[in-house]
Amino acid sequence: MAKIKKLYMQKCGNIVTPDHFPSAPNTTREYKKLIVISLYVLEHPEHGVILIDTGVELSRIPEEELEIMACIRPGISKCLPEIGKTADDVKHVLISHFHWDHCAQNVFFPKATFHIRKNEWEAVNDPATPGYGKFDRDMAKEFAKEVRDLKLELIPDVPEYDIFGDGSVISLDTKGHTAGHQSFIVRFESGNEMLLTMDATHSEDELYDSRHIMNPWSLELAVRQTEMLKRYREETGRKLWICHDANQWYDCKKFPEYYE
Repeated sequence: MAKIKKLYMQKCGNIVTPDHFPSAPNTTREYKKLIVISLYVLEHPEHGVILIDTGVELSRIPEEELEIMACIRPGISKCLPEIGKTADDVKHVLISHFHWDHCAQNVFFPKATFHIRKNEWEAVNDPATPGYGKFDRDMAKEFAKEVRDLKLELIPDVPEYDIFGDGSVISLDTKGHTAGHQSFIVRFESGNEMLLTMDATHSEDELYDSRHIMNPWSLELAVRQTEMLKRYREETGRKLWICHDANQWYDCKKFPEYYE
């Protein structure tokens, strides 16, 4: 069965640790921890270009969040030509969860099919469900309104789900950070495999000390997911790819370089 040919990692910018974050006590006046905002671009031999999250773009950052942002880069729709692609080539967008730093550019891909966990879509559209800010909820409504012929595939609440039916991208139920958060296992033609944690953990610190876990919908479930991630790493010997971890970002291949 078909597998992923290439995976690109694209950085959108940084968040400079806000004072209210759990990691803030570890910062000093001279040093504030950076939280990388990133997304992934995949090339599939049959399904074309796939995005995992869409990240942020300057014009679509909440005004109240601008003061904590640094090094904002052009949106992914403007960067795709560097690899010979355009926004129209994006056939599928997989959304890990509906926080603004992961899905602010959704509206730039109106021709794509969006894949999101059913629990997540229901939660972000339910004002009674905690874990989302006003901008997250407004963005979800705007997204559904602006993308007129919205193609939305809602992933059922199961532990694992084969998104394309060929084993190339597996959605993992990692609810905890939000009510319907998902992480992904990506399998390559080369035989390589990656687990993209998304916000099931924001850093190595969170994996081993629950005091660092950021703003979870359910702390109990968030801790359970970090245990699952550590178990995967121990059993497979494979690396966990943590999209917000600045230390890991410095060592990875950066767009337009790619993994295969």
